[in-house]
Amino acid sequence: MIGKPIKKLLLIAILLIACVSLYAQTRLFWEDPARFTAGEGNFPVSSSNEHLSILVWQEPSRRPAAGVSSEGIIHLALAVKMPGQPWEQRGTIGGPYGYSGSEPSIVTAIVDDTNRIFIAVAASPLETELLISEDYGLTFERFRLESGAETSLAPRIAVAANGEYLLFITRGREESLSIFYSRSVDGRTWDDFRQFETDPRLRLTFLPSHTSLNGRDYVAFQSLTLNEGIPTAQLYVKVSNDGGRSWSASRLFTNFQDRFINAAAAASSFDNQRAHLSVQGNDPFIVWERRYRNGLSQIYAARMQADGSISGDPERVSSISAFGQNPIAFSFDDTPMVVWFEQRIFFARRLGSTWEERVLSVAPAESSDAFGRPVTDSVDGFFIFWQNTSQQGATHIHYLAPDTSVSTVQIEGRNFTSGQKVRSDRAEVTLHPPYDSSGIQGFAWTWSQDETLEPERSIQTYNTGAPPELEHHAEEDGSWFFTVIAQDFAGNWSRPSRVEFIRDTTPPPAASIIQPELDRDGYLLSNTFALHWNAPPASDIAGYTWDLQYLGASSGFQGMDNEQFSAAAEERFQGTSLSLPQIQGRDTVASFENQENGVWRFSVRAVDDVGNVGPESAIFFRTNKYIARTYITLVDTIEDEAGFLNISIIGRGFSRGGNVRRIVLSRDGALPFEREFLLSRGEFRVESDSEIRALIVDGLPEGRYRVGVEHPVRGMHLTDPVLEIREGRTVKPGDYTNAWKPLWLITPERRFTLNTVNLIFIAMLALALVGLIASAR
Repeated sequence: MIGKPIKKLLLIAILLIACVSLYAQTRLFWEDPARFTAGEGNFPVSSSNEHLSILVWQEPSRRPAAGVSSEGIIHLALAVKMPGQPWEQRGTIGGPYGYSGSEPSIVTAIVDDTNRIFIAVAASPLETELLISEDYGLTFERFRLESGAETSLAPRIAVAANGEYLLFITRGREESLSIFYSRSVDGRTWDDFRQFETDPRLRLTFLPSHTSLNGRDYVAFQSLTLNEGIPTAQLYVKVSNDGGRSWSASRLFTNFQDRFINAAAAASSFDNQRAHLSVQGNDPFIVWERRYRNGLSQIYAARMQADGSISGDPERVSSISAFGQNPIAFSFDDTPMVVWFEQRIFFARRLGSTWEERVLSVAPAESSDAFGRPVTDSVDGFFIFWQNTSQQGATHIHYLAPDTSVSTVQIEGRNFTSGQKVRSDRAEVTLHPPYDSSGIQGFAWTWSQDETLEPERSIQTYNTGAPPELEHHAEEDGSWFFTVIAQDFAGNWSRPSRVEFIRDTTPPPAASIIQPELDRDGYLLSNTFALHWNAPPASDIAGYTWDLQYLGASSGFQGMDNEQFSAAAEERFQGTSLSLPQIQGRDTVASFENQENGVWRFSVRAVDDVGNVGPESAIFFRTNKYIARTYITLVDTIEDEAGFLNISIIGRGFSRGGNVRRIVLSRDGALPFEREFLLSRGEFRVESDSEIRALIVDGLPEGRYRVGVEHPVRGMHLTDPVLEIREGRTVKPGDYTNAWKPLWLITPERRFTLNTVNLIFIAMLALALVGLIASAR
């Protein structure tokens, strides 16, 4: 039985999940704002139905045009969109139309239920031009209508409730503005213009807005009145039940008490402008600008009853601190929505009993956005267009498109490069999410040897902000593919990103060593020699690693031919391989110079291009033609309590063919030497062919010194500077095993073996012994 606390926690969890789900369903996602027009663009207007959406804008120019006498000209441009298809810009479709002074707004447009496009233009002060297209804006018919008197505002064209057409114009006459309208059955033939409002008390009427619902046509307009000597604009509504043949008396719409700004103020003290009518649900819906005295204009909304009166209470859509202009209402997913502008484009939608407001455009500093226009698409969602004016005064049409895409994920292979073989079975990847205007929610991926396999569209790991790091195991050699897709918060999935991990853990075959040429006793013809081998049958060989090991004197193998010697040496020197998996050369040959007499083991292994090392091939051989040389490999010093330096010298050729007879210390290697020590005076002791001891030095000035040994046959061998004497008799031996040797030295450097690891090991062992001796003292 579940206890009450657990039940409460479960209930809270269910409510949280429901809230998150509801929030995800109600969020709206757009791509980043983008520029829509290449050239200048002003005063966009839009219209759409279930099958076609259009956007019309003005393109102004101060250049003269043939047949037009004015300060500037305007051309009209059009873009169309079918559901699920991209926008298609049709280019210039109308003009030129002349104007003087500031550019006016001269155009309105609609799409009727048969997908015909109607565009009404104030072509001149006395004429209205109609452009009609029946082929989605590819071609247009043009008709000119006489307005009858000077007009000052753009005409308004609308589709009546009965499918016929209404055209509203505003005539300026002396000190009055009056709305006139005309009707047409086909949009080509029009009745004479008639005055829309005949009430003599409403002398200034303008800016009509039309909608229709359930066989009725509704028109809202504004008219100026005086309130305590201050003119204010009030909104009126007229209704027609016969397609605009007749209209009801004007009904004052804005005669309500305002509970948002000043409930005690008279309705006539509020200024109301730029009404826009639409249909929301089953009601006519109106939005407009409303301002109290010198306050900021706010965006208001209200529903209408069938007779044009207010249904319920009006609502304030914008926040009290914002200034709103030119609201346009529309519906999407059965939700009322409104766009307006105030330097930026604002958007609000009705969620429950409140309006959720947000800024849509974020223009750069010193620029501004105006005239937001929505376009709804039955497949892609809705778009918002607007006019952007730069700091320099250039104008363009910008827009927000529904977020329908996600860029691909960047995959970083942390321990491999895509498409290149690696000697590993572990693939480590980091996923770098792409930038997305809606944000990346998570990722899905596959790990497979099938290059065409794509992930299922189900999130496997969520985006927490840090790039996800994943690890996968390749169970066998060959190509493996990591494929990833990303989903944004708008629900879009990206195209797959893919990297190839090629596991290669198979070593190459063994190389085949070619038996070197021997003398009749089974020894190499020279102690300077080259060993060759045949490359293994593999195409990915990157090089070879080899060892030449000195195993000892050859005296234990006297009287054996090469076959007997090889068998005996194999048995005696088992487990002597020291090969390191690093490439020493790419050719199938290794050369050696003047190696020691004795028994040697040479081994070679092939290395492929990812570092796999093949099996070892080895041979044993003997040498007996060594040419003696003298060289130094290590100089060691110990300072005793009296300050004397006891120097030991390690190398080769100290006693063979006679003992070293002289040792010198020199700063520059040139005569005269700073110090000289003679064997004949007992100043040092030759312990063996590889070691000299008991060289005692005192009073050596500061500096860096070379050490030289002189053999009676082979002459002088002098090192680079290897001893550093500092103040306080500090002795700092130098590293000289790979140092430069002057060309005039008689004896070049020589070693027992080419394997540098052995030399490093000997040096480290010697230094360790020195440390032990010093610590014992």
